[in-house]
Amino acid sequence: MSSISRGFQVCMHAQGDRAIEIVLDAYAYAHALAGTLGNPRRHRIEHGGAMYRELTARAAELGIVVTSQPGFLSAVAPGSRARSAWFVQAAPRPGP
Repeated sequence: MSSISRGFQVCMHAQGDRAIEIVLDAYAYAHALAGTLGNPRRHRIEHGGAMYRELTARAAELGIVVTSQPGFLSAVAPGSRARSAWFVQAAPRPGP
């Protein structure tokens, strides 16, 4: 918690809905202690596999950035397989 109060950007790895919930609780608590509004340092969750709708809404409410790969999102988010496929097709391919 002292990292946030000292102005550092914090990144935590969380994989799974319970882990993500714990990290979001920690960010909310740290922001309350530091008296900060929003997420000016762009604290984030790395990977974020199992970002179910409720967790996504809570992360958005707290302003927490989630960095993930399309494969993690497509495994749990309804309708995201099409978006994942689009990212793969839209990615530049090496070669002639």
